[in-house]
Amino acid sequence: MTSRKEIIQAIAETENRIRYHQKQFILHRQYWLDIIKNNQLLLITVVLPVVFLLWRMGGMNRVLQWSRQLGGYLMLPALAVFRKKILNAIFSL
Repeated sequence: MTSRKEIIQAIAETENRIRYHQKQFILHRQYWLDIIKNNQLLLITVVLPVVFLLWRMGGMNRVLQWSRQLGGYLMLPALAVFRKKILNAIFSL
């Protein structure tokens, strides 16, 4: 039978794991927000128009395929996840 001490220890370990993953999520999110904030001009003048043109030319599947070929694995997910932040940044300039 499991003792009370072991149960409390298991709960504490689980809480620590949850806190760790919450911190990692916040750090990861802050990392992408910093990248977007520090590269707003590049994002607005280069990346967004290129993505828009590629999307108009051949749909998102081709955009994703071309971005993988160009090595841009991280940029499109960042655009998708933080599109609201990007639009707010554009309209706040």
